[in-house]
Amino acid sequence: MGAYTWWPEEQSYRPFALDVLTVGGGGQIQAVTSFIARSAEGLSPDELARFPTPPPDAAKVESIFVRCGLPSRLD
Repeated sequence: MGAYTWWPEEQSYRPFALDVLTVGGGGQIQAVTSFIARSAEGLSPDELARFPTPPPDAAKVESIFVRCGLPSRLD
């Protein structure tokens, strides 16, 4: 499942995370694994609290979203 965040300056949605659900018996979700398209390197704890605000990391968008056939932006 692809998750996107709104970027008002671009008037588009940009990639945030690709969530992979593990479904067990009875159709219940057992786990969620998230592949985040942002780099946390060098961010302060305060910046991490607002994690969707940094721009997407182009290399992560390519390796996570584009590689899985998802668009790199939604206009």
